[in-house]
Amino acid sequence: MSEAGANYLDLSVCIMCVDSDKHYLTECLKTLPQGCEVHVMYNGPSETGEETFEKLGTKELGETTIHTYRWGWVHFDFATGRNKVCSLAERGWILWIDADESLMVQQHDFLREKLNEYPLGVAALRCGVAGIQPPMLEGDETQRFHSQQPRLFRNGLGIQFYGRCHEQIVFDINKMGLQVIDCSLMIHHRGYIIDADAMVRKMIRNVTLLAEQVANEDPEQRVTFDFFAAMLARDATN
Repeated sequence: MSEAGANYLDLSVCIMCVDSDKHYLTECLKTLPQGCEVHVMYNGPSETGEETFEKLGTKELGETTIHTYRWGWVHFDFATGRNKVCSLAERGWILWIDADESLMVQQHDFLREKLNEYPLGVAALRCGVAGIQPPMLEGDETQRFHSQQPRLFRNGLGIQFYGRCHEQIVFDINKMGLQVIDCSLMIHHRGYIIDADAMVRKMIRNVTLLAEQVANEDPEQRVTFDFFAAMLARDATN
């Protein structure tokens, strides 16, 4: 889409989509504002034994341009994937989400009208992320969760994700002396609306990645070591 389009939005939406979540993607794309640029990176184990990356195509959805790619990984970690797909962004702000997430359509005006009002010292915006987790065992109750995560950040500053799981950009931003502040944008996460077996597989994946992260962290680097150690302790007990 030409930048001269009436609905042009200075926003790149970068989506990681694991093979098992492809069925969520259509609904996710429907909730994005018109005029943005979208990069969807499908990912799964490499079929060749070596890491691969290829562009699959480009299409238009209304006034939104969607680019799709395939990343075949040998050793998966979330930060590598996020950095890979976000490096493709060409617009001023980046919104990172997963295929099993969606925006609230009534908040499109925030993305269209407010982003460029933030001073340059603000590198990222914390958004609300909310969802539910159905009962896993008989007698359990539905759990509701809400967290604040820096999902919007400025492109072109060299901001990188860090961490094999529960990956973060705040470590990089803090080193730059820039700010992360709250905003009103809400993201709906549907990835925990799954059966008990699928949830167990997700937790095993998370714990394995976090254990690797903690084993390779320098205990003297208290901020990162303590964060990932806490995440490991939390996920290991879920």
